[in-house]
Amino acid sequence: MRNNLCRIYNAQIIILSLFLFLAVSFSLNSQAQISFTGTYSQNFDGIGSRTTIPSGWSHIGRLGGTPTSWTTSIPTSGTVSAATPGAVNNKLIVATNIFSGSSNTQAYNYADANTSNRSLGTSPTSGAGNILQLILTNNTGSSLSNLQLSYDIRRFANATSAESIPGYQLFVSVNGGSSWTSVAALNPTASTLPNTVGSSSFSLNLPLSAPVAAGGQIRFRWVDDNSANSTLDQRIGLDNIQISSTQTPTTCAVPSSLIASGVSTNTATLTWQTVAGATSYNLRWKLSSASSYTNVNGLTSAIYNLTGLQEATAYDFQVQSVCGSGTSNFAPASTFLTASPTPTCTKATNLNTTNITPTSALLSWTGGLDITYFTIKWKPVSAANFNYQSNIPYQTFQLNGLTPSTNYIFYVQSVCGAVEGSAGIFADLSAPYYFTTVNTISARRTSHQQIGVWPNPAKANHHVELRYNQMDKATAAASVELFDLFGKRISAYTIPMGDGILNARLNLPNALANGIYLLKVTAGKQQFTERLIIQ
Repeated sequence: MRNNLCRIYNAQIIILSLFLFLAVSFSLNSQAQISFTGTYSQNFDGIGSRTTIPSGWSHIGRLGGTPTSWTTSIPTSGTVSAATPGAVNNKLIVATNIFSGSSNTQAYNYADANTSNRSLGTSPTSGAGNILQLILTNNTGSSLSNLQLSYDIRRFANATSAESIPGYQLFVSVNGGSSWTSVAALNPTASTLPNTVGSSSFSLNLPLSAPVAAGGQIRFRWVDDNSANSTLDQRIGLDNIQISSTQTPTTCAVPSSLIASGVSTNTATLTWQTVAGATSYNLRWKLSSASSYTNVNGLTSAIYNLTGLQEATAYDFQVQSVCGSGTSNFAPASTFLTASPTPTCTKATNLNTTNITPTSALLSWTGGLDITYFTIKWKPVSAANFNYQSNIPYQTFQLNGLTPSTNYIFYVQSVCGAVEGSAGIFADLSAPYYFTTVNTISARRTSHQQIGVWPNPAKANHHVELRYNQMDKATAAASVELFDLFGKRISAYTIPMGDGILNARLNLPNALANGIYLLKVTAGKQQFTERLIIQ
């Protein structure tokens, strides 16, 4: 009895072991595949924000070798890596273009600002590279020798340095992965896949290395070779996969390598690869967020300059070729982003001089609120070199040490956004302003004509005395205005005059902050400005 029980127990163990062996073998040898009946299309939008890879696809990561293992060769004998085995992991990381991470073991469900426009991507850093694999089973009912293939590569981060191998290398196997053929004609380069955010289109009529019989498999491997593993510029995705078993009836091929270069705030130069036999090209472009295109037909060269664009805005464009026998399909859309405007700095204007004496003059000008400080340069007109004064926070500057009876010239330059560690933005130099210092004798003769304000410095909520002789006797009243250094008028007064004499007491505002102000006096055609200090 005991022996029979042992035999039954051992038989159960053997059956269980065989079951486990078959289950593991099936798991290791089976590959995700999809029926190919003549056309295959995948734009990945249907996966939404899910973390599961689409049917027929798989991801292979944690690859061995060097960062340039994948230039011309692919795994042999069905292994998963060019040098050492990698790891199959079909779980996706959901990310957008603001994502800054990386993974050597998982693929990405990528999107840009338009989160409904998805793509399948990778972002290796320390590993030699990642693979995105698609397996199609030939269910067309006949043997396949050629395929029409097109797809987009989308870059989701600008490169920090130039890439020697900037994107996916494509390899195809028609014998279950025993050997692979490099599709070198589609290898991305710095010109076909720039190191900037956007999409590039690739297409080719692909002759297979051997016919694939009905029921056979065709394997595609897009290899993201981590050619510069210290950067994150390898965050790239596949999109808009189109595979067909027949060529377009027309001999007119779809244009490829759609590139936007020289992109500024409102212009871009669009180029594409010329198509043999094409007599012209039709271009269409639009805002990425728009539903309809603007058409430009009959272009006789593979280049077009777009103007009048909006700054910091995403645009799409497509091109089709026109041949004697008809037109091709439009190439998959290529996307580019116009530049943001360069910050500007307001140029100083309204240069003036007041309170001119034999050896001094008060310079003034007008500048915008965005200005950090001003720099002035001045010299006698006859001198060879200028004198400079920088870091002036106000819109006035007292020049001293001048020479009597001398013609002078001065300029003002605004500087914006200057902070520690940054030189700031320099505005254009102002127009020149000329003035002449008076001679000593004239100064003594006319000193009684100058505006007199006292006390100066003064205090807020106090008063100042203002007196000026030899004004125009036909003027009955003078206008007196108080401005801060930003040109804002603080208060205004109307002062009666008599016999050409201005003599008044001005009550200053209560909440006048300490600082420098300008007192402007206008009487008929006469105008004078005096600097007033409040402390």
